[in-house]
Amino acid sequence: MGDPDAFWKKRRRELARACKDFRRGAPGGATELAEMLEGVGVAARAAGDRRLSRRARRIARRCARVAVLESHRRLLSRVRKLGLIAADAAEALDARWEELSRERSRRALRAVRGRAIERLLDALSRQAHAGERRLRRRLERAERRNARSLRLPPGQPDDRDLSRYQKRVRRAVRIGLALAEAGGPRNPDAASGEGFAGSALDRWHGLRAFRKLLAREREEAERRGAVTLALALDRLISAVDAALEKARRQLLASARAPSNVVSFRRRSA
Repeated sequence: MGDPDAFWKKRRRELARACKDFRRGAPGGATELAEMLEGVGVAARAAGDRRLSRRARRIARRCARVAVLESHRRLLSRVRKLGLIAADAAEALDARWEELSRERSRRALRAVRGRAIERLLDALSRQAHAGERRLRRRLERAERRNARSLRLPPGQPDDRDLSRYQKRVRRAVRIGLALAEAGGPRNPDAASGEGFAGSALDRWHGLRAFRKLLAREREEAERRGAVTLALALDRLISAVDAALEKARRQLLASARAPSNVVSFRRRSA
C-alpha cells in the first residue's frame, strides 16, 4: 500500500460527502450513507478499533431504517401495479409509511447533524494520522475467519439460519471491498456477494422484511377495526408468502451450487 493513511482518509472524505448529500435530501442518500457507515464499522472492527466500529454501526442502523422503509414503499408501488392490492388500500398504507419515514428521517438527521457524526469523523481522522500499517494484514485475517463460516448448515435451514448466513455474506462483502481498497487482492465474489448467492439472499431478505411489516400492519388494521384494509392485507400477504417460498428455494439452490463451493474453498485456502 503506497500511503498507509490513504484508506482512512478516503473513508472520512467519502463519509463527509455522503452526510452532506443525506442532509440535503439527495435520492438514495440514506441507503448510500448506511452502506458506507456499515463498511466503516466492519473495517474498524477488523483494525481493532471497537469504539469506532460501534459509533459507525449505531448511526448506520438509523440510516438503514430509513432506507429499508423506502425500499418497502417501492415494493408496495410494484405490487399495486401488479393488482395484488387495491389502490385505496395501497394509498392508506403508503400514507402511514410516509409518516413513519419522516419520523425515521428526523431521527437519522439528528445523528448526522449532531455530535455523533462529528465524533465519528474525528475518530476517522485519528485513525488516518495513526497510519495503521497493519490494516491490510488484519483485514486478511478477518476475511479468512469470516470465510470459514460462509456455508449453510446441512438439511433444511430455517429462517434464523438464513438470516445469520445473510449477515455473514454482508460482512464478507464489506471486508472484501475494504481489503481491496487497502491494497490487498480484489475478489470479485467478495465485491458483489454473488459467490455466496448475494442477489438471491437480498431478494429473500427483502421479501421477508416486507412480509413482517405487512403482518404488523394487518394486526394494526384489525385493532382499529379497518376490516377492508385487513382483508386486503391478508390477500397480499398470501401472495408475498408464495413469492417468499420461491425466493427461499432459489436461495438454497444458488448457495449450494458447485460454483459457490469452489469460491468458498478458494477464499478459505
